Amino acid sequence: GDVTGLQLWLDASVECQGISDGTAVATWDDQSGNARHATQATGANQPTCQTAAGDLVNGKPVVRFDGSNDYLATANDSTVTLRSPYTVFVVGNPVSVSGHRAVLSKAASSGVGQISGAARLTTWGTLDYTTASTSVFTVGVASVVTYVFDASFDTTFYGDGVLLETDAGAADGAADNNAIYVGSHDGTQRFWSGDVAEVLIYNSALSDVNRRAVEKYLRMKWTGEKQPVPSFYVSGKLPAKQKPGNCSDSGVA
Repeated sequence: GDVTGLQLWLDASVECQGISDGTAVATWDDQSGNARHATQATGANQPTCQTAAGDLVNGKPVVRFDGSNDYLATANDSTVTLRSPYTVFVVGNPVSVSGHRAVLSKAASSGVGQISGAARLTTWGTLDYTTASTSVFTVGVASVVTYVFDASFDTTFYGDGVLLETDAGAADGAADNNAIYVGSHDGTQRFWSGDVAEVLIYNSALSDVNRRAVEKYLRMKWTGEKQPVPSFYVSGKLPAKQKPGNCSDSGVA
């Protein structure tokens, strides 16, 4: 069935399609239809489209952040809030995971990502962090990281579909009208070093079935995971359009 509630969808394979290698990204268009475009007016702080053969991730272009001052941000947004359930998916491929590097943030305590040597898995916003024995991302490896925040303030992290950490009853985030930052904590610090391939934000804590369906879509697209025989081959039904808002756990993304 459909996975509803998509609030933000940034897809490098769409944004950088047909673009020359190294072209600066002033606007990363939101594909969700909600016009939450992520922008950067300052040329020196703009990430770039990487379209050369050696930089592609599973044959697709990515947006690269320099780890120094590159970032993008949406307009201030009180609709995508830290006080309500949500699910975040990020496909990242870092050059470095040292230091405080936020691949995605709501300008609160930290962003999704590996934090220095402690390998702390931090929440997307002003929530309690959780800890893990390994980092979320691995240098040079495209990974799908999922963060789920539910109505009970429970937070759960997954890496490539595998449960990494759960924090039961974490403090709820403060009400906010902050921008959504890509590649930085707040535009002044914790800059992401490496590539971002895709970002999805849903306005609910997705069920395990729907979460796995979106993760499957992302892993097949960016890591080359093979698709199982989908149900429409058996049923004779035509496949649904391949997008994360229309996924099922049948193998049809």
